[in-house]
Amino acid sequence: MSDSYAIRDEYVSGKRQELTLWSGPFASTYEGFARELPNHAGFMVRRYWHEDEPIRVACPAPRDEHNYQTVDAAINAALSREIGETK
Repeated sequence: MSDSYAIRDEYVSGKRQELTLWSGPFASTYEGFARELPNHAGFMVRRYWHEDEPIRVACPAPRDEHNYQTVDAAINAALSREIGETK
């Protein structure tokens, strides 16, 4: 488990963007994914290693070269809050 996640865009045919979440040295451990919500309302995050409810993250969507830092920070903050509540 990590306090900071690397986030990567994945190609998905369709209208909604999908991101993958990675942790560990060299961002080599798969942690989960985030799928863009309808109407660009943010992302819904699912953690691979934890069978809980998805985490809704309100942030700009889709993630692009102009807003990736804002999106990454919002997803990382939501995951940190969720992990803090489950400890």
